[in-house]
Amino acid sequence: MNKKNQIKDEIQKEALDQVREEKRAIVVAATGVGKSKIAVDYSKEIVSEKRNAKILVVVPTEKLRDENWLEEFDKWRARTIWNKNIDRCCYVSANKITDKSYDLVILDEIHNITENNSEFFYNNKVDRCLGLTATPPDDEIKKEVLKELGFKTVYEVPLDKAVELGLVSPYDITVVEVRLDDTDKYVKSGTKDKPFYQTERKKYEYLSSMVKKLMFGGTRTKQALKFKILERMRFIYNLRSKSEVAQFLLNVVIPKEERTIIFCGGIPQAELLCENTFHSKSKDNDFNDFKAEKITRLSCVNALNEGHNIPNVDNGLVVQLNSKELNLVQRVGRVVRFREGHKAKIWIICAIDTQDEKWVKKALENFDQSSINYVRFENLINQYRDE
Repeated sequence: MNKKNQIKDEIQKEALDQVREEKRAIVVAATGVGKSKIAVDYSKEIVSEKRNAKILVVVPTEKLRDENWLEEFDKWRARTIWNKNIDRCCYVSANKITDKSYDLVILDEIHNITENNSEFFYNNKVDRCLGLTATPPDDEIKKEVLKELGFKTVYEVPLDKAVELGLVSPYDITVVEVRLDDTDKYVKSGTKDKPFYQTERKKYEYLSSMVKKLMFGGTRTKQALKFKILERMRFIYNLRSKSEVAQFLLNVVIPKEERTIIFCGGIPQAELLCENTFHSKSKDNDFNDFKAEKITRLSCVNALNEGHNIPNVDNGLVVQLNSKELNLVQRVGRVVRFREGHKAKIWIICAIDTQDEKWVKKALENFDQSSINYVRFENLINQYRDE
């Protein structure tokens, strides 16, 4: 056994030792540390003690439910347990399960738990429960839900610790800063009867002024504020200037032969930036081809944030994120899976002097700051023009 696998094996055993001590335990570990292996090993133990044990695996998506976890049980020689002892469901349908008794419940990506789907625990009998995540919930409501259910984080290996241990590849993050366009009046505004066009900068300033105006109103105003904040967020997600930066990176900076995942703000942007896509309205063909290394680029929205094991990814291009560090850690996790000599490259496009800049700053707070570089888009253009 090589040193990396030896360290990983020791960590998984240590984690499982801690899991056994709590009825409802959470393991927080970076993608690539082997959270699924811990769950499979725990399942083997439960079944060895009780042959007809019932185990439930709860996941965020159907693909994880029907494919990824089957692959994990196959990989660790536990297909018989999968066939005979395992039930599975998605979080959205967990509350449909009632009056059942489970010896073990595995909550994959436990940060997806909500007040609503937590009702599962009150409608069923659960002996033991193991939650898995690379990113514990940062939402106070979810924290309270987990506390009320009796969950305790028993073991942690965050991303930078996993890098230090050599379990995942090191990474470089480059934040490409772009100004909102202040010359081209392409943004449709006004009403259906009286439309007019504005620049990105003017539209953003208008939306932000409305947010500030509504900030301290009454109940009705708070509802209007919510919609206006959402409108501003969607506007940022669909900025043409950010798509143009992404196109420059894809056409000039990132080698076409390198395997790259493009994380977009919405489906139109994903389809604009790459002919191969994976999102809620696409089929799995492109995803399967990318996973099989038949193509080198794949754009997505949120579909690849969690749980997928994709080999040999070189770059992650984050065209849009929000303030949640959780989402960025998940996306970085798709790129840092260990390969000898591999250094993951993460590109984040940030619209400066906007809410987007605050989101990026928040999302990067707990990353290794020495691995983060900032560059203005115009300077990047000049750099490659000179070369």
